[in-house]
Amino acid sequence: MVGAVKAGWTFSPWDKDVASLEGVLPKAEEVGDLRLLAEAYFWVAYLRRAQGETEATSPALRRALERSGEIGRELGDDSIGAIPLAFAAMGMLFAGEIRQALGVLEGLLPVLQRHGDRMGAAMVAEMLPMGYARLGEFAMAERTGARSNAIARDADVMAILDAHINDAYIDLERGRLDGAADTARECQGEAEDAGALSCAVLSNYLLGMVDVVRGDVRSARASLERAGEIARSASLYPWRNRVFGTLSWTRAMLDDAGPEARAELDRAIEMDRQTKDAWDEATLLTLRGTLRARSEGTREAGLEDFATAAELFTTMGARPALVRTLRAWGEALDLAGQHGDAGERRAQADALAAEMGLEAAA
Repeated sequence: MVGAVKAGWTFSPWDKDVASLEGVLPKAEEVGDLRLLAEAYFWVAYLRRAQGETEATSPALRRALERSGEIGRELGDDSIGAIPLAFAAMGMLFAGEIRQALGVLEGLLPVLQRHGDRMGAAMVAEMLPMGYARLGEFAMAERTGARSNAIARDADVMAILDAHINDAYIDLERGRLDGAADTARECQGEAEDAGALSCAVLSNYLLGMVDVVRGDVRSARASLERAGEIARSASLYPWRNRVFGTLSWTRAMLDDAGPEARAELDRAIEMDRQTKDAWDEATLLTLRGTLRARSEGTREAGLEDFATAAELFTTMGARPALVRTLRAWGEALDLAGQHGDAGERRAQADALAAEMGLEAAA
């Protein structure tokens, strides 16, 4: 069963793969092949986490990670014990503890490589460029991105596509929007041709985010709708909240979905708070701020959204995202007639952008 999941996980619905694996785990425990068990629990944890589950909300995910750690200690194999730590670091990354997560991941990568764990090494390696890009440390993002691409070539097609998508993400954070769009579009075609559905979701989402930053809301909606269609049709849940939250924002901005679009955006932000996904919360708060700022009746609430988002990004050290938030906040303050405060926000954004060498579009 583990072999079948490994061979087909990029193409089949993940909830079915998880159900198949969990169905055979009791028998596998009886047989007692600990290395095979460790691999099975890895895939259960990996696929559950990829579907959007977290240790805080999913007892099944928590149990898979705990059992994997137990097996690693029993075998004296630190590479098996590294997997639960990698998942914890992944949670830290999305919770906004970016610097701490990167430290954990950098320590785990050589352990996994030393033991020849190609999938585990690829999973850890692909998180590092994203983290460094979020901090605005682009030399490190490019260095770890090149390493991730090299490691992925020894794993599978999904790892190769994920590593390539990171190249688009680095360009997006850096403000190189044309490059980000070109790479994301290339990944989109390759992912859909290969049937790598989760990669197709992510590449379409990134295309949408490029257009969000450009201010092309209609084009952003088209890419986000495609990401949502794939996620729904294949029962895939990764990035679900960010995809549908951002899509709701585009619909509300285009006034084509009535009050329900705003309500969906509000629900997405509340879900991020419940799951402690500070990055997505701050991203969606910035978008909601731009929406609310358009109307005098909701403008003050929009300014509060910007203030909260800026505080979250500052705490994370997420400088490129903070630049985008400060610039949007400045535009909203201008609409409110608070031109002095607007100028201060723009000056803060410009100073940060110059410090990182961001492109003007960022």
